[in-house]
Amino acid sequence: MSDPLESAIAGETRVILAVPIYNQQKEIIGVLGGSYDIGNLNKIVFKNIYGGKGSTFIVSKDGRLITYDTAFKNKKILQAESIYSYFAGYDVLSTDKLQSLREKFTKQKKGYITLNYQNKKSYMAYYPLKINDWIMCYSIDADVAQESYTVIISLGYLLFTLFVLGLLVLLYTIFNINKKHQKNLLEYVRKDALTGIKNKETLKTEITNYLAKDKSQHTGALFMIDVDNFKMVNDLNGHVIGDEVLKAFGTLLKESFAVDDIVGRAGGDEFIVFVKEIEDEIQAQKKANEVCQKIREIYIEDFKGSISCSIGIAFYPKHGITFKTLYNLADQALYQTKNQGRNGYTCYIEK
Repeated sequence: MSDPLESAIAGETRVILAVPIYNQQKEIIGVLGGSYDIGNLNKIVFKNIYGGKGSTFIVSKDGRLITYDTAFKNKKILQAESIYSYFAGYDVLSTDKLQSLREKFTKQKKGYITLNYQNKKSYMAYYPLKINDWIMCYSIDADVAQESYTVIISLGYLLFTLFVLGLLVLLYTIFNINKKHQKNLLEYVRKDALTGIKNKETLKTEITNYLAKDKSQHTGALFMIDVDNFKMVNDLNGHVIGDEVLKAFGTLLKESFAVDDIVGRAGGDEFIVFVKEIEDEIQAQKKANEVCQKIREIYIEDFKGSISCSIGIAFYPKHGITFKTLYNLADQALYQTKNQGRNGYTCYIEK
């Protein structure tokens, strides 16, 4: 929570509440902030304190007034630079007691003091809020208090609890309102903006994590898939139609593989699919042939020319057990497909 700030827009005194947004790795990826009128904060913190007979306020450790209840009657404190200067100017506290109060505020200690102003005695209890080094103070005239220090401190604990509960309710409301937005934000960061499938970073992370944790050593396959002559597709049809081709590619790949398989766009016209478990290499070849056939059948309105793809395949764990190794070998197989005329697939063969 910030100190009170003057709003340049509304001209009001406001405070800022900021809550971190975490990803699944517990890293902070953003901050959710809200601006709240200081008057509303007063209503939360100071509602019905002492039945209007006491005075309650929050100060910083250097004595600056942060906020106070609407029933606060001591206008001289409001006009003073700090409560320290007020206490010194009106001889409310002796020099030694004032110095002691400063030290306790600085060290964030709780306690109480007896105030004397114009022969009128009152008690002031104080309690650190553990927020921005703020101190909550609550004072009541001695002749009004039913009990001495024990009662005031008890009320202080209750006031502090109410304040914390008020903040928790406020933060809980913020979390509830933005829970869906945060989830959508995390999903958005993980996906390719054009096709809606996983982006390159997510592909790399998920495949790497799977390979590191897999103990079964079941046969898997990494497919690298490129749109054939994609530059020509853009040149003949324009980038708008080219984007439609990439979207259709992404949709087709997602529908062609199992839910547990990792499907994404590595960038440009390059797509990657990692099949976690496959019967054998012949099954992978059948799947590649099936994908090639489906891609040739893609229909896009106003498209000129034909659509096809080239595929390179590397097998796990036969060819490698890391993402980098499988990626490089599948890439070599992909270029072999292109050198052979494109519109087909090649499985990596060890030389």
